[in-house]
Amino acid sequence: MRHLLPGEDLRKLQFNQSKSCLIKLREPIVKYMAISIKIKPISLTQKRCSSYKNQNMNNSADKNKITARNFYEGYNDHDLASLFEKYISHDLINHTLGGAFGRQGWLDYDIAVISAVPNFKITVLEQIAEGNKVVTRWKSEGTHTKPFFDKDATGNNIGGEGVSIDVIENDKIIEHNFITDFTKVGEQFNKK
Repeated sequence: MRHLLPGEDLRKLQFNQSKSCLIKLREPIVKYMAISIKIKPISLTQKRCSSYKNQNMNNSADKNKITARNFYEGYNDHDLASLFEKYISHDLINHTLGGAFGRQGWLDYDIAVISAVPNFKITVLEQIAEGNKVVTRWKSEGTHTKPFFDKDATGNNIGGEGVSIDVIENDKIIEHNFITDFTKVGEQFNKK
């Protein structure tokens, strides 16, 4: 708790992020401040500084957005094993396709995509974050030039847009859900 000193201007206070933002206001100073900055007198003796808490939440959300962006844009380097090791928890909960893929299944499938589409690229289009949850809308694109499971190379353009919803803790995705038109994506691997 910090006491406001006589003559000290509330507007000029600087808050140290490592200390509490709770300020105890003494009535005579409050009346003085109310006059000097033309606000209604404060009847409470304490005022909480919510901006510090919100700033920390925003910093955390921004940091988590960067983690998610680095993961998805990391696909462009095509080193998925390293990418998964750095950004995907070994205890991942994956809700995609009803939870059909665990961490290893997701990695194996995406390695097969990168093999079949060597110029595969992801572009992050937008992100929204709140706390440890990040929503990322992205698009993928590339050309099917090598076999994809039982599908021969077609030369087709492969890609589309999707939305990933990730929960991030300690710079790792611990929960994942990917939403896209999986039927449309699968059809792109068929010869036209």
